[in-house]
Amino acid sequence: MKYSKELSKLIIDNIEQHERAAQVLEEIDKTVVKAIEIEAKTIIEKSAPTLDGNEDFDLYENETLNFSFLDWKIEDSNETVFKINIEYTSEDDDTSETWLGYICGIPNQGTGLSLRFSADYRTLGLKAHRYKQLIRESLEESKKLIENGFKLSDSGYELEKPFQFNKSDILAHYPKNLFEAMTPLTNTLEAFIECKSEFDMIVDKIKKQ
Repeated sequence: MKYSKELSKLIIDNIEQHERAAQVLEEIDKTVVKAIEIEAKTIIEKSAPTLDGNEDFDLYENETLNFSFLDWKIEDSNETVFKINIEYTSEDDDTSETWLGYICGIPNQGTGLSLRFSADYRTLGLKAHRYKQLIRESLEESKKLIENGFKLSDSGYELEKPFQFNKSDILAHYPKNLFEAMTPLTNTLEAFIECKSEFDMIVDKIKKQ
């Protein structure tokens, strides 16, 4: 047996609670993720330059939220080529049964969320290796990005800043005051806003290729 007899019997004895737990966890996930969506939307709309109108802050349904800016747009094009996503950190087999577990790194410490800058390099007519070279060089040349915790993603296609939430903070402020538990997200978005001019230069550099 994979699990002990005692643990198995404990589950059997409390099966009613475990059946209800799935519904409770779904409600918790929706409540916590909604708080993330609201916090992200509030900070970006208040602190960042004009958005391009294609932003989507529905993290729960889409498993990502994204936004971009008017000054990043390509002339005479309605497509969003350069954008910021907040999405899953892990791209491998690390997983959790709930959003709450995933964003807190439970049980796998490698999970969480990540703010990622990327570009649709194909629309720009760039080859993958050239685009990745530009992204890597831009990071290496930017002391500010490095100091603010941005790094090259494992795939090499994005600049990212991973973060995790604190379970104890979520527990302490659930459900009415979850904005008090949003510090990791707030810090990450504020770091991006602080570095917006650096990303502007990267956008301009890629546009000129």
